[in-house]
Amino acid sequence: MSVHDQAFSPVSRKSEELDRQFEGFFTDDGVCDAFGVHTTREGKAEWVRSVLSSQGNIVGMQMVTSNVLVDILGDGLTANARTSAVTTIAGEGQDIRDHHRAAGYYTYRLRKVQGEWKIAHLRWHGLGLEQTTA
Repeated sequence: MSVHDQAFSPVSRKSEELDRQFEGFFTDDGVCDAFGVHTTREGKAEWVRSVLSSQGNIVGMQMVTSNVLVDILGDGLTANARTSAVTTIAGEGQDIRDHHRAAGYYTYRLRKVQGEWKIAHLRWHGLGLEQTTA
């Protein structure tokens, strides 16, 4: 299970360790532009949790990513990346078949900081296929 899924499924769970791990993926000035904008690393996990909580009492979530493309630029310190993503969210009291699904892709600007790749900018591009199945 990914750090993302552990940190935000269920959304109400808070773990300082998982929050730090998730926030550690970003640069200090890392921007997350997905369902709103957050512009610093600190507090990013709580911000994501608040965005998800606006969807109701989520009891389970899974994000599947694929088609990972990374282009390291000539300076060796910056890169552009893209991943396809499908996220399935289950709300409290829903039948297993009544879930919300979002499909799209993320684009990233990455920056190497002290030898580690970090997310400087993350943007969600929804494909308009969001649906609740029934």
